[in-house]
Amino acid sequence: MPDPAREECTVLTRDRAPVTDPETHRRSLRERFAGDGAATDRALAAMDEAPAVHVAPSAQIRMDTWTRGRVALLGDAGYCPDPMTGQGSTLALVGACVLGGAIVRARGDHRVALPAYERAMRPFVDPNLAMGGTNTGLVAPDTGPTGLRARSWVLRGLTRLSSLVGTPPGMRRAYEFPLGEHVPH
Repeated sequence: MPDPAREECTVLTRDRAPVTDPETHRRSLRERFAGDGAATDRALAAMDEAPAVHVAPSAQIRMDTWTRGRVALLGDAGYCPDPMTGQGSTLALVGACVLGGAIVRARGDHRVALPAYERAMRPFVDPNLAMGGTNTGLVAPDTGPTGLRARSWVLRGLTRLSSLVGTPPGMRRAYEFPLGEHVPH
């Protein structure tokens, strides 16, 4: 249960190599953000007093195959897109439905079902994986204040453009999946 007396903060940074040591991470955050404003200074002070700091890299899973023998991976285990896509849960749920449908259609024969699952999911997963780096670059540009202003300008333009012409085909492939075709009725 959330504790209203406890401050929590999520910080996305772009580092060449993942930082896994909490003390190194704290030092890096202090160096990067000190003097960025009163709210940032309060967050940095709270971080220094915090009993624990969790550090985890944002990672993407790319595999040539998600199945072997009778085992199938789905969701983050098989194709974690990147937290910045917002598609992890969607991919996991669609994957579970498609896998279940493939097993039913194959009457339980995993040698038929598992390749069918991969064939059905790959055109949906690949565009989502491709969005990962793009979305991370938009959310956390590594170009400083100029990059943040450019990001805001680009996002406003994309929003306006999408409202006029609709979602671009590449993005539609990442967001639309014909689930009814894969789940037996």
